[in-house]
Amino acid sequence: MIGLLLTTIGLSAVLTIIARYVGNRAGLLDVPDDGRKQHAVPVPALGGIALFAAFAIAFTFRYAFNIDFANGLSDSMTALLSSAAAVLILGIVDDIRPIRAKAKLAVQVIAAIAYVVTVQPIDVLHIANGFDISSDILVGTFCVFWLVACCNAVNLLDGMDGMAAVQGMIGFTTLAAIASLHGDFATATICLLLVASVFGFVIFNAPPASIFLGDAGSMTIGYLLGALTLSACHMADGRYGLAIPLAVMIIPAFDTTLAIIRRAQKGKGIMAPDREHFH
Repeated sequence: MIGLLLTTIGLSAVLTIIARYVGNRAGLLDVPDDGRKQHAVPVPALGGIALFAAFAIAFTFRYAFNIDFANGLSDSMTALLSSAAAVLILGIVDDIRPIRAKAKLAVQVIAAIAYVVTVQPIDVLHIANGFDISSDILVGTFCVFWLVACCNAVNLLDGMDGMAAVQGMIGFTTLAAIASLHGDFATATICLLLVASVFGFVIFNAPPASIFLGDAGSMTIGYLLGALTLSACHMADGRYGLAIPLAVMIIPAFDTTLAIIRRAQKGKGIMAPDREHFH
C-alpha cells in the first residue's frame, strides 16, 4: 500500500507538470482581474484534471490487482465515484469554457440528487440528544443541500495558493482514519489515494503557485468531502450527529456562511465575488 501511495504521489506530480505545460501552451489560464484575485500573472488552472487522473489510474490499478479491495467496495462507493465524475466533468468544461453559475448549480444538484436517491447515505439525522429527524424527504433534502454546499464551499475557499488542496488533504486523512477504525478498509484506501493524489499536485500549488486546482479540482474535492463525511456519520451510527461533517468542513462552511450573510447585507447575489474571504 505504501508503494502505491508513493507511486500515486509521483504520478500526480508528473501529470501536474504536463497539465501546467498544456495549460500554458493552450492559453487555459486564470488571468488576474481588477484586484480581487491574489495572483499577479496568468496561471494555468488544470490541476484538478491532473490529480484526479492520477487518482483514477491508482484506483484502477488497486481494483484490478487487489481482490480484497475490489470485493470490499460497496455499491454506495460506486455510486459516489460515478456522481463525483459528473461534477469533475462539469468542472473541466467550466475550466475550459466558463459556465454560468446557475447552470453549474443545476448540474451539482442533479448529481447530488442522483447519489442521494441511489444510496440514501444516512437514514436518520441526529441533531441533538432526543431530537432526531427520520423523514426520508427531510433527510434526503439535507443530504442534497450538504453535498452542493460542500462542493461550492471548497470552491469558494480556493482563493489562496494551497488552501483548498491542503483542506482536502486534511479532510481525506481524517476520513481515512475514521473508516479504518470502523473496519471499512476499502473507503480508507480510497481516501488515502485521494490524499496522495492531492499531495502530488500541492507541491506545485504551494505559494507561489505555478498551477491552480481549477473548478474541476475544487468542486470535486468539496463534493467528495461532503459525501464521505456523510458516510463517516453513518459508520458511527449517528452517535456524533453532525459533529463529524462539521468538524471536517468547519473552515469552508464558516467562510461560506459569512460570505452569504455579508453579501445579503450588501444587497448582492450570494454568488457575487468579493475580497472578504478568510484568504
